[in-house]
Amino acid sequence: MHLRICIVALNAWPAVQPFGARRVGGIETNAWTMARSLAAEPSTDVIMVVRHTRRVPNTSVEGVRIVPVIERLRELRQRVSQTVEVMDHFPWIRVICWNAELLWAIPLLALARPFHRLSPPPSRLRDCLRRIDADIYVAYGNGRDAATVMQAAAELHRPGVLWLQANTDIEDSVFGDSESVNKYGERAADCRAAIETASAVISQTRWQRDQFLKHVNRASTIIPNPIDLSAWDCSPRDSLSGEFILWVGRFDRFHKRPHLCLEIARRCPDIPFRLVINPGEADVETAIRSACPQNVELIDYVPHDQMPELFRKARLFLSTGSPEFEGFPNVLLESAAVGTPVVSFDDFDSFFERSSAGRCGKSNLDDTVMHIQTLWRNRESWLDCSLAGQEFVQSQHTTDVVTKAVREVLLRCCQDYVAPISR
Repeated sequence: MHLRICIVALNAWPAVQPFGARRVGGIETNAWTMARSLAAEPSTDVIMVVRHTRRVPNTSVEGVRIVPVIERLRELRQRVSQTVEVMDHFPWIRVICWNAELLWAIPLLALARPFHRLSPPPSRLRDCLRRIDADIYVAYGNGRDAATVMQAAAELHRPGVLWLQANTDIEDSVFGDSESVNKYGERAADCRAAIETASAVISQTRWQRDQFLKHVNRASTIIPNPIDLSAWDCSPRDSLSGEFILWVGRFDRFHKRPHLCLEIARRCPDIPFRLVINPGEADVETAIRSACPQNVELIDYVPHDQMPELFRKARLFLSTGSPEFEGFPNVLLESAAVGTPVVSFDDFDSFFERSSAGRCGKSNLDDTVMHIQTLWRNRESWLDCSLAGQEFVQSQHTTDVVTKAVREVLLRCCQDYVAPISR
């Protein structure tokens, strides 16, 4: 069967065109990897809907047709939202952290607000999807955008597939108070609407599958994150090669938790740490920069295509991500793929038990430091983890393995779909 797939990953443009922006996260990497891999399959067409700040012609990249949804002032709104709180009473705004940009940004956003209300982002996304002729629509992550995609698919009498990403996509609060808002600003009501409207759901992990079954009493399909090994040097490593411990994340308190990384670095003063750290919460950035020990180097930006080399130059990769918010971090696969052992403060879907790619501190700071000290110096333990991680990724997470599973799910969804009867 010829399959036309529309993938909606609105923040994925930096992954498609790395020079176009600085930040490329796990969701964006997953979506673009999957889109390219599906497009390479016979009898499969892929359209990918992304967000852009200016009007650009529809284009095709590596066999994927890119369709942009225009939100000109989105980046400015996001920057301002970190420094200003909007209130529903006079004086209407409260400045949290002063920034000179506010002098012109606030008046500009105020002038644009009526037009923003006339054509809000969900309306633009819905109009865009209605112009796309696809057999099935796939939304990455859960929230307002995903709910819009699922609703648009239903209106077009096409199946919609919700691909869960962060664990907040399906946390308990999604099924409770409809007014609750998660850490990423997504309303529980929107997350619930997407789940209820979706024809099928894909989970990253067993926890997400079990959570979905518990609350919705429906089955979801577990599909692991893909990794395109053609971009990674997967040749065997020399024992204890690498000169530093690598950490990748952003300035925040709840998700990537750089403050935990700094505390671990303080306890390992003789080991150099490099943190590739993206913008996030402004006050967290100020605190982290002022509290860095001498063995920590902060790196604001590394081009996406240079990350594989950086992972391979590291002796260890440190993860301090929170399983309360993350689904399955891509960085674990990326590190294992190049043979860099992983030490993690927490586990994700029993990754360390299943892969033997490193060690997990199980939420204990002392144990995490102990694992770092051992793997930093012990040649045999380091090499065992390095080889095991590479073997695991090559057997479980390659694009060939994942793409086959995804296409089967989407094809079955199309074949089983029964459009609602119009009245």
